[in-house]
Amino acid sequence: MNPSFADRSNLVAVLTRIGAGDMSLASGLGALGIAVVHAPMFALEPIDERALAEAFDGGAPFDRVVVTSPRAAEVALRALGTERLRDTLCVTPGGGTAEPLRAAGLAVAHPGSGGTSEDVLALPSLAAERVDGRPILVLAAAGGRMLIRETLADRGADVHVLAPYRRVALEPSPALLDALDGGTVPVTLVSSPATLQRLAAVLTGPRHAAWIDGSFVVSSPRLAEQARALGADDVTIAEGAADAAMLAAFRRRIDGAPPR
Repeated sequence: MNPSFADRSNLVAVLTRIGAGDMSLASGLGALGIAVVHAPMFALEPIDERALAEAFDGGAPFDRVVVTSPRAAEVALRALGTERLRDTLCVTPGGGTAEPLRAAGLAVAHPGSGGTSEDVLALPSLAAERVDGRPILVLAAAGGRMLIRETLADRGADVHVLAPYRRVALEPSPALLDALDGGTVPVTLVSSPATLQRLAAVLTGPRHAAWIDGSFVVSSPRLAEQARALGADDVTIAEGAADAAMLAAFRRRIDGAPPR
């Protein structure tokens, strides 16, 4: 059964990105008068950046480097430096990740909109004829961006993966548990399959029921399929993972548009 949004005072937006990644989204929701709960399900821990540079050198040169997040871009610039990346094309999910790389003088390609793995894989620079037989590096957390890795391998690329940080699982925040216990209608905004699966695993009993019976705003059709497979009925697909896209999808849904 789809939840009712007639009483917006009973809504709570559940933001799940790590760290401050949702701050502009939180501001936009606040301007709508929506209560916000921050509930990241992972924390990022640093790695040995010297070891990262040595591993990079062991596989270099790379024809493409897929930099999957702003944090990965930050680590790449600090640990690898611009000289190691000077003669390769950096591919990112969006402008936010691309900006520091481009500012450092590196060549960057990214989707004009979206930011999902599917959007990245649709770039001409990652087409099969451009990557077949070529060494491609993916900078992503362990278990992250699997679709990119697998699809590039299917396209014939020699795929290498290095983790620019460790992702550590967290327990649900007390604020999220209080919201689920308090009879509010949760609207979970999620752009990570790992986060969705983590929430499904750690929320139990009535809390799990309250969560899955709420509403979901997700960043891709693939993530929508995963949410529905978990039992979610009210799932709205945003036009990508950027804050503006997620906020627009949230607004469409609470303004009465049917989930899609």
